[in-house]
Amino acid sequence: MPIRKRITPINGLREFSPERLNRLLRFDPVSGKLFWRERPFDKSFNTKYSGKEAGWVCGQGYINVTIEGVHYLAHRIAWAMYYGQWPTNDIDHKNRNKADNRIKNLRDVTNSVNHRNLRVRCDNSSGVTGVTKRGNRWRAQIQVNGKTHYLGSYFSKRKAIEARRAAETKFDFYT
Repeated sequence: MPIRKRITPINGLREFSPERLNRLLRFDPVSGKLFWRERPFDKSFNTKYSGKEAGWVCGQGYINVTIEGVHYLAHRIAWAMYYGQWPTNDIDHKNRNKADNRIKNLRDVTNSVNHRNLRVRCDNSSGVTGVTKRGNRWRAQIQVNGKTHYLGSYFSKRKAIEARRAAETKFDFYT
């Protein structure tokens, strides 16, 4: 199965330059909100939108912004406006809140690092990713760069969690 690269515009049409975005929008890095700027010679736009917050929350919880008929993810726009270039990878929301686009909550990471910040699955009996119950023992493992590392089997759930946490530190898992 081929790997598909995520394209910034949701429908894949085009990216605006960060300079153009800064002419159309204002980004507040503390609140993470985008606001429409006044547009010279467009009175109807200014009456409806100028100074108002841009975007809406989509079904997945992300904020989308439409610019000239192209849908963009607000966190990618925020990154481009703040740093002056579009992100090269995925944008991870550190606190897992998809609508929280404060710049301190965003980081440009690879897809594999982004997936480390997922919530624990609902069918996870231990409450910790990589720790599972097998019979009367707890098994700990970690996956790094596509390779699964077996960390041991323990009678104590606490010991299995400790082994997992130690491996996360050893492999510098959350950076």
